[in-house]
Formats: sequence, C-alpha cells, structure tokens
Amino acid sequence: MLIENCTVHFSVGMTIGSVPPSTGHACINNITFRDIYMYRPLKAIYIKTNPGTTGDGIISNILYENFDIFEPV
Repeated sequence: MLIENCTVHFSVGMTIGSVPPSTGHACINNITFRDIYMYRPLKAIYIKTNPGTTGDGIISNILYENFDIFEPV
C-alpha cells in the first residue's frame, strides 16, 4: 500500500497498528508513507503493537520517506 502526497492537520500521525497475535498469522507488510506534510501532530510516526499470548503478529517492510513536520505537540 502506498500513502503519499498528504497534508495533515492535528492528527495522531501516520499510524500502523494495531496488530494482535493470531493463530492465523496476523500481519501488515509492504507499506510506504511518502511526501507527507504534517501540521501540529500529536504523534507523527507511530507503530502500535498489541500484546497477546497465542499466535503471532508481524509488522514488516514499512517505509517512511520525506516527512515535513511542523509544530509537533
């Protein structure tokens, strides 16, 4: 998935998650965030994990490229 050329105001950020473990192998893979302009974000780049006890969850191949962040909270 490609997310690009975004202007974002007052956000939690460009977030990946939440990926809980699963016996069916939960995953997020091959995501690119590119050319992102953020104004007053609470969090700009954020990967949210979700703990558990059964199965697995994988977040891999995430690319954050060319971010401009102004006045972060």
